[in-house]
Amino acid sequence: MDGDKMTDMFGNTDWCWITQKNISKDELKDCRFTMEFDAFVSKEGQEILAKAAEDGTLDDNPEWRFIWDEFQNTDGGGLKYGNTDWTSIL
Repeated sequence: MDGDKMTDMFGNTDWCWITQKNISKDELKDCRFTMEFDAFVSKEGQEILAKAAEDGTLDDNPEWRFIWDEFQNTDGGGLKYGNTDWTSIL
């Protein structure tokens, strides 16, 4: 399923769990999905998580720690933008 179909399905109202900002249709392709919180994390949100992990402040926010650990356990971590295999989460 491509990003355009996901955006239409969700009514183009998705938002990033980390930044609390709306995610546009164009940005959806770079998002990842967190099963822990049943929410999207935008490219900007992923970069914020990576910076927090790098500077040691990730544990200051338990929700961010859960999401970071989920991404690490899912694919070995790193910044791997996008999760276009939406069928795995539907």
